[in-house]
Amino acid sequence: MKAFIDTNILIYAMERHPEFGEKAGELLEMVDNGEVSGFVSSLVLLEMCWYLESKGRVDEMKKAVEVVDGSRLQVVDVTGTDVTEAVELRPVYKRVDLNDLVNYCVMMRLGVRDVYTNDSHFNQLPDISTHFT
Repeated sequence: MKAFIDTNILIYAMERHPEFGEKAGELLEMVDNGEVSGFVSSLVLLEMCWYLESKGRVDEMKKAVEVVDGSRLQVVDVTGTDVTEAVELRPVYKRVDLNDLVNYCVMMRLGVRDVYTNDSHFNQLPDISTHFT
């Protein structure tokens, strides 16, 4: 199965979140074991770094990116077309953040129809299945 891994999953695993950390870690192990073909966008990496920066943990950003780069997660660049399409979708999906729409457009481009997230915004988007909660 091909699956997009949203930022919150990476953060749950990194932070060992008391409710979601174990489940997030298990999913990432499934990716590393080849049971799931996991994808993240370059935007997801930026959001992960922004999270660390917002917590005053700038010194941890490089290590977090290195962990992702050293995993079997496939990091996919966001294209200008992805952003343009997301901006065009924004008036239709007014309650979905632009970043989520960009990641949705990346998913559509890659033919990935499953997303692991705890972000309910993805439930509003067509042609995908959300997993995790």
